[in-house]
Amino acid sequence: FRRVLFRSSTFTLQLANSLSIRYANMFFGRNLHPKVKVFANRGTSGIDGCTSTAIGHHIASGGETILITGDVGFFYDRNAFWPQPPDGKFRILLLNNHGGRIFNIIDGPKDRPEAGPLFVGEQPLDAQQLCRETGMRYLNNKKEQNPQHLIREWLQPSERATVLEIFTDPDQDRLAFE
Repeated sequence: FRRVLFRSSTFTLQLANSLSIRYANMFFGRNLHPKVKVFANRGTSGIDGCTSTAIGHHIASGGETILITGDVGFFYDRNAFWPQPPDGKFRILLLNNHGGRIFNIIDGPKDRPEAGPLFVGEQPLDAQQLCRETGMRYLNNKKEQNPQHLIREWLQPSERATVLEIFTDPDQDRLAFE
């Protein structure tokens, strides 16, 4: 993933909150190419405005932007794509574990008996319909495909913004951090 995504070109990496920041730190750490500019947004409740911030920065900079986000933050801020989505230099890596399961991983909330019903916020959505409504390109890993092929396809030049939705197993997400 790193070899394909973090090639030598200049782009902005916008990180949403929680799981995406933890994954970025775990997988990339300080190993990003020096030309990659990294930004993050911390909303009032953690998830609000991350997509809007990324799109606003993308429009202001005019450069290539990659947003890595989780499903709860992505769907919470889906009006960021209204009245029109950003251009083809904007790409989204959407990590969908069907709802706020970061709280099953981090110390404190994971040890509380009420963590599941009060913190997790399960949701059944995927981004396919939103992409269809807004005209964005949509890719996902539901079919057994080579991840390198999916990432290369996601990074192909396009006139439309592209979403690559990666469905993850919440139990595997948890194990990655233990």
